[in-house]
Amino acid sequence: MADIAFTGADIVIDNDEIMIMENSVPRELAYRLDTPKGSHWYYLDYGNGSAEIIGQVYSRDVHTKLANDIKDCIEQDERIEGADVIIDVQGSNIEANININGYEVRWTI
Repeated sequence: MADIAFTGADIVIDNDEIMIMENSVPRELAYRLDTPKGSHWYYLDYGNGSAEIIGQVYSRDVHTKLANDIKDCIEQDERIEGADVIIDVQGSNIEANININGYEVRWTI
């Protein structure tokens, strides 16, 4: 019999045992970060406001807005007590290094 794992889901089946994964925060944060703010059909404040700065000339103001938008987006989740966001620019690649309650997350923009 094959083992089945639903990637990114809350249920894992392993050797005929069904397990419910309680920590769905990383998956939910990834979805929240990838959702443009205001685009959710019911929760208009849900999502990440940084989409509006994509394509702008990179400056100190854009850097600050990007870090603040990501931090605000993450802290919308009431399970998150705080987040530290460090923006790293390498050529045309922008990465956000995020520390969430002691967990390190890297998100490429």
